[in-house]
Amino acid sequence: MDDTSDLESLIQLGTLPLLLPSFLTVLTCPLLFYKYAQKGWKKTGFSMIFILILSDFLYSLIVLATYFFPYANLSRIYRFSFYFCASFSIYWASAIAFLVYKTLTSKDHINANKLFLKTLLIVFAVTLACVDLYLLLIHLNSLIILECIIGSSKSKSQVY
Repeated sequence: MDDTSDLESLIQLGTLPLLLPSFLTVLTCPLLFYKYAQKGWKKTGFSMIFILILSDFLYSLIVLATYFFPYANLSRIYRFSFYFCASFSIYWASAIAFLVYKTLTSKDHINANKLFLKTLLIVFAVTLACVDLYLLLIHLNSLIILECIIGSSKSKSQVY
């Protein structure tokens, strides 16, 4: 077995449990987009759910791409998209819980649209910062490993 088939099998094993939920999400989200467009998502609650559906839809598309195009995950655009969509989906679900809690427990009148937009911008910025930091750490780690390999080969060549 060569290295490429090992890579393919690892990628497919890692995404196989996500394949069915991702496939179902990709099938049902366009219907939900249509339903929300019919109703009009001018209300804050519709907007929150629409953004959650959109982020889940994009994440599911990327998971399906990973399974059907295993070498696509080697690109930087893929890695950024994968981590951004996954992180944003999780952070946004938490933000929805925060927004619901805030509106239910507030004694004062809350401007829901303003709170929604502020929370959306914060979640977007935090997601972007976390993904950038994570990709930077991956890059630095690969540079350290590369330096160790080069340093190791130099020391071997000096011994001989």
